[in-house]
Amino acid sequence: TERKLKVAAGLKKLKQFQQRSVKKTAKRRSSDTLSHHIEQEDQASSQQLDEQSFPMSQSSKPKGTLSVTSQSCQDLSQLRDDVQPSHRVLSSTESLRQITLQLNGLMEDTNAALNGEMATLADSPSSVALRGDELLRRNQELATTLEALQQDRDQLEFQLQELKAKLARQQRDFDREREEIDEQSRREQGALKDQLQVHIQTIGILVAEKTELQSALSQSQQTAKQKAVETEELQGRLKALRERNSDLERKLSTASSQSQVQEKSTKDSQREVDRLKSENHKLSKTIEELRQELAELSEKLDRKSKEAEEAQQELTRVRQDLSMAQLYAQQLGGGQASEEALTRMEQLHQEKLHFERRAAEYKDAVEQITAEKQQMASHYQTYVDNVSQQLEVHKTKLAQISEEKENLERKLQELLSQPTLPTSQVSEDPEVKLKLQQYEQEVATLRAACEAQEYLVLIFPHTWRNGGPRCFHQKKKREKKKKNAIVIN
Repeated sequence: TERKLKVAAGLKKLKQFQQRSVKKTAKRRSSDTLSHHIEQEDQASSQQLDEQSFPMSQSSKPKGTLSVTSQSCQDLSQLRDDVQPSHRVLSSTESLRQITLQLNGLMEDTNAALNGEMATLADSPSSVALRGDELLRRNQELATTLEALQQDRDQLEFQLQELKAKLARQQRDFDREREEIDEQSRREQGALKDQLQVHIQTIGILVAEKTELQSALSQSQQTAKQKAVETEELQGRLKALRERNSDLERKLSTASSQSQVQEKSTKDSQREVDRLKSENHKLSKTIEELRQELAELSEKLDRKSKEAEEAQQELTRVRQDLSMAQLYAQQLGGGQASEEALTRMEQLHQEKLHFERRAAEYKDAVEQITAEKQQMASHYQTYVDNVSQQLEVHKTKLAQISEEKENLERKLQELLSQPTLPTSQVSEDPEVKLKLQQYEQEVATLRAACEAQEYLVLIFPHTWRNGGPRCFHQKKKREKKKKNAIVIN
């Protein structure tokens, strides 16, 4: 029984040593595959030891065998003490392999002693010593190799830290350069967008001027043809009158087409007015300018009306002169008028046509300005009505939200006043607080919107009387174009 206890104690210490070596190796190595392999080897070695110790425990020998077994246990403990200082620098697989070899040798010696082979057992201490020296030498070699690997590992870790620091610096430089490039590209894109907008506006102006010049050229060609026809057919007065009627009909058709174009432009101006609603904050800077331009427009309208009246008077005078010239020509001999009378008639006819054309242009300009003024007034009235309706809707919604807020506050006060519930639970109700915050935000937003709309309607109403600044500038451009066309004619 004493032998069995010693063998069991030796096996227990061997298993503890194996478990400690496995734990230390698992801490040193992070690979799951290697740890799994080590566990398999540990299990195999423990099974082998169990199988070898099993027949020993079943046999019963004399006292000499007990002394040999005790000697083997002492040798096993001595080998364990020799191997224990160096197991820190060895891998678990190598340590297990060495211990397994030692145990196999010890078990062979023990079996030899148990079978009566004492001569072989006498030689076993020397073989154990040789194996111990060999193991120590191998352990030293492995320790040297491990130290070299540790130095290489430290050097590689130092290089890795340097590379990480260098990579971080390069990453920072790259991020800074990328931000600078992005900022520069944004600035360049903004400049290019501004240039593109300017080019688009320039192209629009050039296209408008081109259309105007084409219309003026067509009108001048038509007038040249009319004058050529009139010079060839001066003697056919009736035919000339019919041609003038046809010219008036063509002008009427062009006027109708212009009215259609004007309707389209009014629709465009309406869309422009809708878009200009978002630019209300810029209108405060243009109030004085719009007032001055409105006064200039009124003065121009009065001046155009006076010029139209003067042109009408001049037209009546020319007609009277023409009728007198015709009577004079008839008195001189009907179709055989003198050369001076014909020249005078031609001059009067030219003046008549010129004044008729100017009178028609002035009349069209006056009618167009009047129509634009009425249309702008209607647009302004429509905008005021829409703003008033929106203001009423916002006021109604504000009243509803205020009422809901008061109801919630009253309900909160009732909950706070109830004795059954703790005040901390009621005051810290998240749903009630969230609803109150939402309603307060909506009330503040609606109040700000109502104040802004009232401010725009009450303080800046004259900015919308002419359909906004853009419509006014468009109207001013059209007046300049008409003046240029009149000067060309």
